Amino acid sequence: MLHGLKTDTCYKELGCFHGVKAGIVYHKALGAATNTLVIELPEERNMLSTRTGLGKAKYILNTHIPPELWNFMHDNSADWQTAYSVVLEEVLKRYGTDLDNVSFLSTGVDQDNIAWAEETYEEFWVLAFATAGVKTNAMRIG
Repeated sequence: MLHGLKTDTCYKELGCFHGVKAGIVYHKALGAATNTLVIELPEERNMLSTRTGLGKAKYILNTHIPPELWNFMHDNSADWQTAYSVVLEEVLKRYGTDLDNVSFLSTGVDQDNIAWAEETYEEFWVLAFATAGVKTNAMRIG
């Protein structure tokens, strides 16, 4: 079910797993339609990021960078914080946070192509969200 918001964004809930909420936010960045998987944790957790190192976050984002945004992202790759602040502006506003308080990834894969799985064993559980695409780099040898 899509839930409209006060801006041009919509939200599709994927579910709630062990208190972890997951959904896709449909939004625009520089006029281009895109979407972002948002995983909302019940409370801030320690995160290890290749971009920022050790930190804390309550939200994990995986944002789709469509072809219309590729030049913008590559032209601004030296200042990735500004580039991602622009691309994720509507999502960050929706959750009342900023890049310093989220852990995020980006991908060329539309988040509507996401799959998730949950496994439990006694009191332990793991939840995995995955996207994959085979249109470009994944089909190249080497």
